[in-house]
Formats: sequence, C-alpha cells, structure tokens
Amino acid sequence: MLGLEVLLCTCVILAVCAGMTEAGEREGGRVVVRLGETEGPADLDRLLGVCMFGPDPDTASPWHEAWRRIGLKHVRGPGLGVERKSAQETGLASEAELDFSALDGTMAIFRQMGTENLLSIHGTPKYLSSNPEAGAPDQDHYSQYAPGDYARWEQHIAAVVRHMVEKWDCKGAHYEFWNEPEDFKYYWKGRPGSGDTLADYVALYAHTAKAVARVDPTAKLGAPATAHWDSAAGGAHAWGLPQFLRAFAEYREAHPAENVPLDFIAWHDYTWISHAPSLLTGVAFVDKVLDELGWKERPEYWITEWNLAFGEWAEKHSPFEFSAHIAHNIVEQANPRTGRLSRLYFYVFDRDGNPKTPLISGWGDSATESGEVRLQPSAAVFQMANELNQGDLVRCEATSPLVAAATQAEGSVRVMAANYTAQPCTAELVIEGVEKAKEELQCTLRRVDERHSCDGNGLESGESGRLTAAGGAARLPIDMPAYSSVLVVVRAAE
Repeated sequence: MLGLEVLLCTCVILAVCAGMTEAGEREGGRVVVRLGETEGPADLDRLLGVCMFGPDPDTASPWHEAWRRIGLKHVRGPGLGVERKSAQETGLASEAELDFSALDGTMAIFRQMGTENLLSIHGTPKYLSSNPEAGAPDQDHYSQYAPGDYARWEQHIAAVVRHMVEKWDCKGAHYEFWNEPEDFKYYWKGRPGSGDTLADYVALYAHTAKAVARVDPTAKLGAPATAHWDSAAGGAHAWGLPQFLRAFAEYREAHPAENVPLDFIAWHDYTWISHAPSLLTGVAFVDKVLDELGWKERPEYWITEWNLAFGEWAEKHSPFEFSAHIAHNIVEQANPRTGRLSRLYFYVFDRDGNPKTPLISGWGDSATESGEVRLQPSAAVFQMANELNQGDLVRCEATSPLVAAATQAEGSVRVMAANYTAQPCTAELVIEGVEKAKEELQCTLRRVDERHSCDGNGLESGESGRLTAAGGAARLPIDMPAYSSVLVVVRAAE
C-alpha cells in the first residue's frame, strides 16, 4: 500500500480507448489502479524504438536534440550495404577491399547519440549480384537479386559482421534479414529466372545465418520483415509471413545439421488489412500460424515498422489520429496482462513523404538549416511513454472500451491516457490504496489533441486542479476528446 501522506505521489495514468464508437454516442469506461500490487519492472526502454535514416553530420545537431527530448534509445538501422572499393574488381573480396566509409559515418553519429541498433542485412553488393547489370533504383536493381555464389556471399557477410564487432563493439547484436522480401517489384527478386523468390530467400537466409554465427555466435537473427503479418492476403504478393514460416520449418527439417536459428519473427503493421487499432491483431494471427505448423518454441515477436499509415495513405488522417494510435499500442504492450511484443520500431523518426508521419518535421528544409527541428504530436506521446517508464508496473485493469497501464516508483505512481476513437470519451479513473481516508490531492493534466496540442517543443505544462480521496480511493473523471492522449499527474496537495 502507498501512504500518500508521507511520500509525494506522482500518478500518470495511461488509459486508451479501444475501438470505434457509433456517431453521436459517447462511450465511457473505468480504469482501476491498485497501488502496491506490482507486476514486474517497467521496461519501455527495451520495447520502444524508431526507424531512422540518419542525417548528414553537418546538420545533425538539432536532430540529436529532438532525439534526446523524445527519450528513446533503440534504432532500426543502419543497413549493412557495403560495396567493394573498386567497381572493376569482381573476384573474392577481403575485408580490406570493402568500402565501409558510409556505414562508419552513420555509425559514428549513432554512437554519439547513444543508440542501440538493429542491424539490417539488406541488399546484394554489385560484385556479388546474380544480375550485376540491373541498375534502375526501386524497379530493377542489382541489389534486389540473390548473390550468384553463396560461398562468396558468406565470406562477404562474415567480413561485414567482423567489422561491426571489432570497430563498433556490436558483439551479440540483433540482425534483421532484408526488408519486405515478398515484394518482387521493389525489394527482392531472387535468382534470375528461378520463379521461386521464397525458396531463394530461405536459402539465402540460411547461408547468412551461418556466416553471422561463424564470426559472432552470440548474435541474434530475425526475419522475414514482411510488409504486413498477412501481406499475401487478397493476392497482394505471391507469399507472406505464413508462407515463410512454413518454408523455413520445412528447410530446417530437411537440413537438421545446419541448426538454422530464427531468434525473432519480424513483420510490419500499418493497419492496411484489418484496419484494427491494435498491433495484437497481428500477434494473434502469427500465433495461429505457428500453432498450425506445430512449432514448439516461440521466437520473440518484433514489429520493425509500424504506424497508422505513411506517405500518401497518411493524407486522410489527422496528426492526432497518429498520436492516439501510438498511445493505444504503447500502453497495450506496456501492460503485462496484454503485452506480447518484444520490440516496436515506429516508422519513421525523421522524414517521409507526408509531414504528419514522422515524429519530427523540418528535416531537409530551411528549418533544419536554421537549427530548428519541430516535434510532432506523435513525439509528445513518446515523451509521455518516457515519463511512464519508471519503477515497477502496478496492477491496472480497465473495462471496455479502455485499456490501461500504470507504474509506481518509491512512493510515486505514473499512468498516461488516450482516446483512439472518433467520438469523445469520458473515463473514470480510480486509484485504490490511498491510505489516508480524506487525502487532498493535486492533479495536473497534459493533453495532446486538436484542442490542446503539443506546443512544438514537447509536452505542455498542463492544467491543474484538486480532488479528494474517500474510502481509500481517489476518483477522477477524465473527459477525452476524439483522438486524444493525456498525461495525468496526481500528487499530495501542498
């Protein structure tokens, strides 16, 4: 139990309204936080990350400051595409003959920022490509083809991994293999004329795993980073995540001596198929596939790109739909009763075709040149999550349509809130375990919604009020507009 009369109590309650309400209806729900009933350490540092392209070192300063204020550490990137120094050479390449300059420049920036990186093995160098003359970016490029010689590919990957371990201390790193390989047009074409890009992908994954393990047996490897958890649905692609898992299981059964690992299963989720607000829809789908295949072990689940939408698909959504979507999924994964994912990389931190999609704006334009990078409402939600990430998770239960999570640390409790519906939502927050029967509490709310926006420099200071605990519990009605996120701070009144 927590004695509020003795210790300062800071409560940040994150209650997220799930699902959509009918027009004109006003739904409500009840969130109950039970102080003193802990459920393990808060570990959002482990869970949350972003996809990051990496800035030019000359314009990186304001970019770094925005990153610091958001408070994350995990980054998906950089890609480990490394070519030979001499384009004319086609024979076996030693590590000294490979050009690491671009990769090392990006890694130097990441090290200054203190990031932990998911390394992406994506793209075949020209000297190894089975179609080296293909040169149209994003259409028919040599990097999209399988290598012509697997033995030479293994040597190349071993040299790259050795460089990452020795120069950048990446021993035990996580490696992701390719990006959306089921997409024949843009990312993976396999061997010319093979007609089976899935078999080509599985074979190359197995050779890659062998090469990585040869240099660093402690490294972890994941795949297939498909565009969705069911990207083959409706004929969108020839294969997807379920087909990969089946083909991978068959490969391991046919080659037991190779002991090919799959340490984490990776996919992307932009709500394109189900339009469901929750990333757990994809989790349930992958669970079902593994059950049907009879997999006894359960690799970790990583979503290495996620967002409500991006690019031209983002046009129809407001910035606050994005921020509420993020809040919904962060809190759902933070709560140990609902969380299933081991890592989430939000797409994208710095730039994309639609300015509402990234966490920051100003990249690549006059604002960046003048040293100004602006935070978006979605970035404020990540700041809320950073505030939540203290101490231990505390038992938190919610009635439909709400989901919730809370933490407590040394006499304080933190909880955060959002409504991911098109209609306003009234929620009752109940904090149980207040020992003093008539404790007077001070309450501060910070909001990210259309009426109370992020000020562009982080979270606003918020609005304050008072409430009184009765019968060992404090009750607070929270009026949340459509697509809103709130941070509620409750402390003993001064």
